[in-house]
Amino acid sequence: MANKKYESIYQNTINFIYKSTVKRLNDKRDSLKKKTSDLIVDNSGTQYDLSMVSKILNNKRTSNNPYLIPPAYTELLAHQLEVDSVGELLWGKSVDYADDILSMLIKEVLDKHPEHNKRLTQALLENVQYAKYSAVNNYSWYYDKLDTELGDSVEDSLEEMQRFAIGKFCCLYGFDYIFLDHLIKNEGLSKLDKCIDAFVDDILISLLSNISSDDTSFGRQAYNLLVGCESQINRFTEHYVSVTIDKEADASAYYDTSDIPDRLKDECYSYVNLLEDAQNEMYDNLNVDLPDKKNIYQAYMKIVKERSKNPNDKISFIDEIEKCID
Repeated sequence: MANKKYESIYQNTINFIYKSTVKRLNDKRDSLKKKTSDLIVDNSGTQYDLSMVSKILNNKRTSNNPYLIPPAYTELLAHQLEVDSVGELLWGKSVDYADDILSMLIKEVLDKHPEHNKRLTQALLENVQYAKYSAVNNYSWYYDKLDTELGDSVEDSLEEMQRFAIGKFCCLYGFDYIFLDHLIKNEGLSKLDKCIDAFVDDILISLLSNISSDDTSFGRQAYNLLVGCESQINRFTEHYVSVTIDKEADASAYYDTSDIPDRLKDECYSYVNLLEDAQNEMYDNLNVDLPDKKNIYQAYMKIVKERSKNPNDKISFIDEIEKCID
């Protein structure tokens, strides 16, 4: 009986990787002004199957070829598409590609893995925009506030809010470089599902513990303020209902406080926006001044050395991380 194909639960990310890989290969072929039929001969003159190359460029994965690019075709395509390495062929040259994949993966972890969700959410709450996103999903008054401001686009704006916060989180702490380094170490696409699961379980979750939780950070302040505002509005509303009963008894002593909940919402909303502006200013000007990034880098080095046959192996993109923490 044949072994069952290992399948990660993060199939949205897996499919996105295949789709992005195919797009990159086609873009490279087009930039070289080559036809698909020009890609089937390697540097030794050996001719390969044109139909297989066509399937690769059209993202046609079958039961006989579930991993898109057979090992024999990686060197062929790397040669014909004039890339520097098989790693560049499979994963691209820019960290921006890894950032796109990682943002999708983190969102999928949040949606599909309750055990990891809590730790990941705590780290993401360091970002004001994610704190706002989380508050929208948990506290109705804030959603109503955004709904009034954004109208029909509120759902799209929430999706963009989450995507932006995740992307900023990855960039600030160097997770995009670490993720790309992990992908490059993967041998082809046949182990992609295991590669993604290993990154989440063995690296991402371990590294999250190196991000300190600070209630005074802009993100935590924003989140705590939004949560507190919801509680205060509820308490005031209950109190307001009880005291209005006495209005008719002494109308002259009655002071109308019915607008206080709305005023409280406005002040809270304005202050959270100020926190977001301040954090964005910090990101723009003090992007590298994050002590936690050094802890994350050191933790990643420890993980890699524990798993590496040669502890002195140079990590592909670690120089970029070192620049950020020097």
